Amino acid sequence: MRRYAIPLLLFLLICFQRTTHAQEKFLFVRQAGADEVHIAIDPQVHIDYGFSYPLTFALELSAFEEGARAWYRYRQGGAWLQLPEKSGGDFFNGIAAVRFERGSSTAYLSLGFSAESDSIFLRITNAGRKSIPARFNRICTYYDDREMAVTASADDMAGWSRAKFVRTLHITRSYRLWVSCGINSGGADAAVYRYIQAQLDSGYVEAACHSRSHPSLPYKDYPGEITGNKEDIIRNLTLPAAFTSGEREYVYTWIAPNGRTNAIIDSLLTLNKFLFNRLYVSNFFGLSPWNEKIHMFTNAGVTRAFDPPASQLGWGIGTNDLGSLNGAFDKAMSEGSVYHVMCHPNVVEWEKGYPVQHLAYICNRPNVWYVAVGHLYLYHLAQSSYQVDSAAFAGAEEQPEDFILQQNYPNPFNPETTIAYRLAGTGRVRLELYNSRGEMVERLVDGLQNPGHYRVVWNAGGRAAGVYFCRLISGAGTETRKMLLVR
Repeated sequence: MRRYAIPLLLFLLICFQRTTHAQEKFLFVRQAGADEVHIAIDPQVHIDYGFSYPLTFALELSAFEEGARAWYRYRQGGAWLQLPEKSGGDFFNGIAAVRFERGSSTAYLSLGFSAESDSIFLRITNAGRKSIPARFNRICTYYDDREMAVTASADDMAGWSRAKFVRTLHITRSYRLWVSCGINSGGADAAVYRYIQAQLDSGYVEAACHSRSHPSLPYKDYPGEITGNKEDIIRNLTLPAAFTSGEREYVYTWIAPNGRTNAIIDSLLTLNKFLFNRLYVSNFFGLSPWNEKIHMFTNAGVTRAFDPPASQLGWGIGTNDLGSLNGAFDKAMSEGSVYHVMCHPNVVEWEKGYPVQHLAYICNRPNVWYVAVGHLYLYHLAQSSYQVDSAAFAGAEEQPEDFILQQNYPNPFNPETTIAYRLAGTGRVRLELYNSRGEMVERLVDGLQNPGHYRVVWNAGGRAAGVYFCRLISGAGTETRKMLLVR
C-alpha cells in the first residue's frame, strides 16, 4: 500500500498543478436592448456542473405595473415561456419562479440553465404583453434574495442504517428540510439501492458521496473509495432533476469519512468535479471561500450537530442543548449567514424531543432559503463568477481595463450569433473562425483597433451544423471560445 500511495500522490499533484487556476468568470450578463437581459454560461462549465438549479436574477424595472409578468427562453427566436409568480409570504425553494417587489420596482427571477443551450433570455411585460424596460442589477447572494440559508447533512447512509435513516428522513421531510445524505456504497445490493432511490424520489434528499467502506486514513484504495463511490451512485440511482442536465447526473458533495482529509483526497475530489468537502467539526457559519489550490470550495465543517454529546457517545461533536442549537441558528440569522446542521441518524435520539423542537424552530420560514449542500455551493459558484458587459448598458462610456473575448450569444445559434470582445490597448486585431478540423472558415476582423468594446454579428448561413471556434488575436494575447451551430 505505501509503495502505491506515494506515486499516486505525486501523479495527482502533478495533474493538479497543471489544471488548477483562480476562480474565473464563466457567466456573462448583457443587456440586449432596454427590455431584455441575456445570460450566457461557458459551455465547458455548463457540461461540468449542469447548473439546473435556479439562480435568482434581480432586474430593476423602470416602473412596476400591476399584472406584470416575467418571461424566459433558452434560444434566441424561441417561444417565450412565462414564469409562475410567487409572493413574499409564499413558502417555496429551488423552483423556477418570479417574485415582484413593488416598493423597489424589482423583479426577482429564479431560473436554471437548460441542457438545450448555454443561454437564458429574460424579459418583463405588462398584462397586455407590452415590454417593461428592465435592467439587470445582480445575481442575488441567496435564492429569491432570502435573508439567510439553512442546509443539513446526514452521515452513513447504507444498508445497515436503513431503518434509522428512513425515520430521520421522514421527520426532516415533514419540515421541508433538505438533507444531503452521505452514502456508503460498499457492499450495497439492489435492495439497498431501492431503499435509497425511494428516499430520493420522496424529495428533500441529496445523494452525497461518503466513500465505499468508510475507511480511516490512509485509504487502501483512494480511487475506489472516491471515484468508485461516485460511480456507484450514478450507475445505480436516478438522481432528482435538479441534479441532472440532459443525460448527465451530478454529485457535488463529498462528506469526509471520520471528518478527515488529505492531499490525495482533495486532488481526487477536484478531478471528479466535487464542489465541497464537508468535514466533521462544528461552529462553522457561512459559505466556505473558493480555494485556488484545490480548485473547489475550501473544506469546512458544520454549524451544529444534534447527535447526543460526546460525553454520552464517547465521540463526536453533537449537542442535546436546545439553547445552543437554536442560538446558533439565531446567530446565523442575525448575520445573514448560513446555518448547517448535521446528524448521524443511527444515533439521533428523536424520542427525547429536542431534535424535533429544533427543527420546528428553524424550518418553514419564508425568508429563509432551505437548500441541499451541493446546490448551496453550486449556486455560490455561479453567484461569485458572473461578469456584466457594462458596454451593453446605457451610459457605459468607460474604457475596458482588460482584454477578453466573451462567449457568443445566443449559443447554440441558427444562423446568426453575436461575438463581443474588449480591448485595453491600441493594436492590430484579428477575429477568426475555425471549424472542428482546425480549418479557418472566415476572418471577421483584421485591422488596427483602439481600446473599447466591440461586437460582430456572424451569419453562418450555408455553413454545416457543428462546433466552431472563435479566436481573438491581438498584442495582448489570444483567446478562444467554442460555438455550436444547430439546424
